[in-house]
Amino acid sequence: MRKSSKVIMGISIILFLMLTSTVHTNALPVYSEKEGPPYPSLQIIKWIDVTEDHVKVGQTINVYVNITNFGGSAAFNVTIVEPIFQNFSISNLEGYNPKNWVRMDPGASVFYSFQFAFEKAGNYTIEPTTAQYTDAELNDYSSKSGFFDLKVLKGNPPISKKDEWKFAFSLMGGFIALPVIWLIAKKYIIDK
Repeated sequence: MRKSSKVIMGISIILFLMLTSTVHTNALPVYSEKEGPPYPSLQIIKWIDVTEDHVKVGQTINVYVNITNFGGSAAFNVTIVEPIFQNFSISNLEGYNPKNWVRMDPGASVFYSFQFAFEKAGNYTIEPTTAQYTDAELNDYSSKSGFFDLKVLKGNPPISKKDEWKFAFSLMGGFIALPVIWLIAKKYIIDK
């Protein structure tokens, strides 16, 4: 691997960690194939493209959700509950269409994203995304993502070129870092 590739990978991991550092989440167990759970186990990673704990009224917020089955068996009838819009006054909702899946095999991942903007100032919590699903014997399971606390301030200043570049690099870093983190975890934790 060339030195520039290592630098880019390192920057991507750092950006990913910075991007997700404000997420409130519980520790998730990591299983190897030999000791993994025999049941389906969905992990939901939810992140937003906000680097501060506040946004401006009218500022577009992009929400990204990745769901992976880390369990040892398939998850069936996967239903996504996205409570983000309860008690919110929002606008510019685009791309919101969480899907339901009949089956998610072990190791399978799905991804979706959407965006919106707050219309009123205040303190908000973007609640966790929840997945409800069953195993082959119809036992019920549920998984949740982390959540985000945001302060919405009045005003909508123009976005600077510096902020546009920050967003572009943080988005690239997040997309690059996820597969790298998975490969590292698989090689050193799961496959041991």
